[in-house]
Amino acid sequence: MKILAISDVEEKVLYEETKREKIGAVDLIISCGDLEVDYLSYISTVYGAPLFYVRGNHDKMMTDQISCGENLHGRIVRYKSLRMMGFEGGPYFSGDGIEYTESQMNIQTSLAILKSKFIGKPDIVVAHTSPRGIHEGGDYTHRGFSGFIRIIDKLQPRFFLHGHTHLNYGRNLPRVTKVKGTTVINVYGYYVVEC
Repeated sequence: MKILAISDVEEKVLYEETKREKIGAVDLIISCGDLEVDYLSYISTVYGAPLFYVRGNHDKMMTDQISCGENLHGRIVRYKSLRMMGFEGGPYFSGDGIEYTESQMNIQTSLAILKSKFIGKPDIVVAHTSPRGIHEGGDYTHRGFSGFIRIIDKLQPRFFLHGHTHLNYGRNLPRVTKVKGTTVINVYGYYVVEC
């Protein structure tokens, strides 16, 4: 299955027909947040694939009434042969956006681990923010959540997709990191995942 994962910035190259031809057909589009609904709708339409998403910390205006695709937050969703789990938002710092304290996210990840015992382990975890210690930024607002490390340890998904940490911040962050059996990918902009 080929997945086009997107996050944080509208990639102008994805509008270009030559890029669409190079990427080819995709089975699924996953957004890790902080993208406008119009852009998500456009990408889903031109690539002709269903969209699954989580909201980023700046997606406060995206509600169930004005969203497109299927929101994964707090859920385990099956699409064809893949099981996906999702977590929206970023670390709490201003109270203005989609933000969670470490304690709030620990509760969410604990509930997700419990749900997976009944529904099954996810193949892909989709989050806006990175796991603690992996692809984190150098500032408070771009730190990762420790609960995501527990998700990786206990559920061992094949992929953990996230955004939030912009690769153009000049931090020389790696884009892909292997943690045990999980491939953690910062999909900032876009990234094609084959699974």
